[in-house]
Amino acid sequence: MQTRETFGAKVAKARNRKGLTQEKLAEMADITQNNLSRIERGLYSPGVDILLRIADALDMELDFVE
Repeated sequence: MQTRETFGAKVAKARNRKGLTQEKLAEMADITQNNLSRIERGLYSPGVDILLRIADALDMELDFVE
């Protein structure tokens, strides 16, 4: 089972691979930069709507089965 910290680290890694700042990804996902920062640090558990917007902004899919 993934922890919030593990998930947040994956978001940060994907964002960095795309060359995006937190501010730019937050804008693309229509969330605040503060919320994105909290997600990346594992301090916030986003709902499915936010997860889908982040994945879409990163041009990725959410995988439920690995």
